[in-house]
Amino acid sequence: TMYDGRAGACRKILNLIRRKLGDKVFCTVVHMDTKFREACASGKTIFDIDPSTRGALEYMQLAREIVRNEDA
Repeated sequence: TMYDGRAGACRKILNLIRRKLGDKVFCTVVHMDTKFREACASGKTIFDIDPSTRGALEYMQLAREIVRNEDA
């Protein structure tokens, strides 16, 4: 949840992880979202705060990816 595509260090680490672990790494990346801080501070989930925010949508995408992998 801390991925920032603008930061070179984040891009390098993600590329390194993908090179080293290959298909063991999910395709979905959960980017930084200020709504995560808001949710944490209020003791709620991102889905309680704003289910349409980028972070919530990426978590849903990750969940679908996990389920697809379990079915394979």
